[in-house]
Amino acid sequence: KNIQSLEKLTFEKNHNISDNIDKKILDKAYLDLFNSGGCVIDGYFNSNTIEFFKKNNEVLIDDFKKIDSNEILYRAELLKLNSSVCDLWLDQNLMNLIKLFFQKDFYARNYPYMVYTHVPNNGKKEEKSKVADSWHLDHSTLFNLHILLEDVSENDTCMEILPGSHKFLNISSLYSDKVAKEFSQKTIKCFGKKGTIYMHTGNAVHRLNPIKGSNRLNLHFEFSAGSNIFLDADNIKNSLDSNFDLYSLDENRKNILKVIYPQKERKGYDFKNGKIYPTNFKGI
Repeated sequence: KNIQSLEKLTFEKNHNISDNIDKKILDKAYLDLFNSGGCVIDGYFNSNTIEFFKKNNEVLIDDFKKIDSNEILYRAELLKLNSSVCDLWLDQNLMNLIKLFFQKDFYARNYPYMVYTHVPNNGKKEEKSKVADSWHLDHSTLFNLHILLEDVSENDTCMEILPGSHKFLNISSLYSDKVAKEFSQKTIKCFGKKGTIYMHTGNAVHRLNPIKGSNRLNLHFEFSAGSNIFLDADNIKNSLDSNFDLYSLDENRKNILKVIYPQKERKGYDFKNGKIYPTNFKGI
């Protein structure tokens, strides 16, 4: 059913994506996602788009790169919403691809983050790592989209995915390197030039492969078919400001974001059994 639906996958050229990107590339990414559980589109967003975004966030990026630690670690920072963030987070072609994969409407599961992966030259691998460098799952209802803000080569720190692992009833963790190699001799390595996107379904077995002295800067976006939504009042407050009008977004984007930025209901909400619902009281 999903394969037959591929013909319905539309492609819209816009000023943010690279000149060589076309529907054939998007179709291949979808087939990789469907068959392998993850896909990579090298240089999907063009260099000018990425550099413009980085320029607007250079203070945060400079702060990331001041990290001085002998431990391998992540640092994640919530982004302020603006048109640049939304164009990357909610690119229409990528949203069409994710919707086709889910075969239904989907939603933002979490708020937009920039993530810096710090891997020191002389660090030791800890028994209890602070990064996801062991083979693991997220969970089956989660879908992740990442955008590289700097070039990452095949031999740099990057994510690896076990192709086809998403088709099994998996446990959440405790996969050894031996088991991973027995399952597949090759992995999907998520690398490429800045602007590269990679995405994977939550039931795909994957890991971070940290390489000494090689750091990674990327955007991290999460989506869901409707479960396990990270609604958070502090993140709503901290990601919105007076310079951005959430209601100026088109209906498709508003629909994806409505679970983490709830829209005002004309007749308000009801509170029943500890949960909030749009009111169905016709007399109001």
